[in-house]
Amino acid sequence: MRDAGFRRPFTPIVAVTFTGLVLAACSSDPATGPAPQFAAISAAHSRTPLAVSATHVPLLPNDVLATYNGVNVYNGGFGSAIDQRDGHKDEFYSLTDRGPNVSGTGNDKLFAVPDFHPQIGRFEFEHGVLVRREVIVLKDASGKPKTGLPVGPSGCGATGEVPRALDGTLLPYDPNGIDSEGLRALDDGTFWVSDEYGPFITHFDRRGRTLEQNSPCSGPHPLPAVLTLRQANKGMEGLAAIAGGHIVVGIIQNPLDNPNHAAAKTSHLLRIVFLNVRNGAIKQYAYLMDDPSYGASEIEAISPTRFLVDERDGKFFNDPAGPSVQKKIYMIDIAGATNINDPANGPNGLMVGGKTLEQLTDSGLAANGIVPVKKTLVVDLLAFGYPHDKAEGVALIDEGRTIAVSNDDDFGVSDDGKGHLIQKILPSGQVDHNEVWFFHLNGSLRADH
Repeated sequence: MRDAGFRRPFTPIVAVTFTGLVLAACSSDPATGPAPQFAAISAAHSRTPLAVSATHVPLLPNDVLATYNGVNVYNGGFGSAIDQRDGHKDEFYSLTDRGPNVSGTGNDKLFAVPDFHPQIGRFEFEHGVLVRREVIVLKDASGKPKTGLPVGPSGCGATGEVPRALDGTLLPYDPNGIDSEGLRALDDGTFWVSDEYGPFITHFDRRGRTLEQNSPCSGPHPLPAVLTLRQANKGMEGLAAIAGGHIVVGIIQNPLDNPNHAAAKTSHLLRIVFLNVRNGAIKQYAYLMDDPSYGASEIEAISPTRFLVDERDGKFFNDPAGPSVQKKIYMIDIAGATNINDPANGPNGLMVGGKTLEQLTDSGLAANGIVPVKKTLVVDLLAFGYPHDKAEGVALIDEGRTIAVSNDDDFGVSDDGKGHLIQKILPSGQVDHNEVWFFHLNGSLRADH
């Protein structure tokens, strides 16, 4: 979603009707869990609306892209981000990442479908499920479809990965490759997409052709140079938009390797970047995670100063091998937070006493007058039995009364740790597929904006 404060015509009557469709579609869809007790406890400490019930629907179809040794690669893969244009209550846009892939030996990255083109899917409700109606392939400025292959061994966006097919055949790099992760659909029909390679923030027209691309190294409105230190495959995972899409707001998934990976491993600090795509003005704010092992998958606007942030681990609910302990959506407020952007745009960003911000402890930040954004819990997904490891897309709908969350199903595949493709299976024994979970709040997050 874009401008916060804009009221959507998703009326309470429609919301009730939609819930009825969900219940009719699948008797297991209602997921109330311990939410009433959770809400009662939390309400004593906060006036922020909280989730009190949940419903969920599949994204369909799950057609098969390819099959290897009995393992199906599904298409699927649309849950990396989700959004809804104002006035289109029964329609959602969702995004794939770079395509089905697994880790090989060393720096090898094995691509199960090398010619896969990252894409946006348009989904509509039909009989209580979301059905894909259109696919918009992401393209470069000339109209050539982008791939998800790494951009190259050097320069902006390099990950150090060596792309190969599943049989080990070396694949070419793609200078225009994109690992798309964040999506916002604007009212004019265009899209902003963020990625993990550059990181890039790219503006696409309604047909998927590139209009503008910005990175820390280039573009009409370059990003801060310090973002080149993003960890490989942990770049700009989430994206929001305010001011009618003239200001895009990205969040980096994990702490930067700033000045090295040792700092990233212990830091709580994530960077939220505001980019004005009219004049290039930049602001940055610090978001402190609950634990350095977590990451942020999405950011969504509530108002020009308030946002939702999805902070999570990468584990499954009730997994006997090690269950998830963190799948939370926080409301954050940048009002009163310190702008940590470096006016000189140095390679390590703003420095304090010869240290990077990622080298400072939380108390060290406070001692130097650096105030992070405020955060308030809105939804604990695990309290509702949320089953997926990767809750990645977040959209605020229903006039601020419902939070939609999509999951990255990794095209239904994983690996065995030895470079072999296997089916991605939930602890329940089912193949992991895309769903949208709707967390219904006991009030509107936009009521006071």
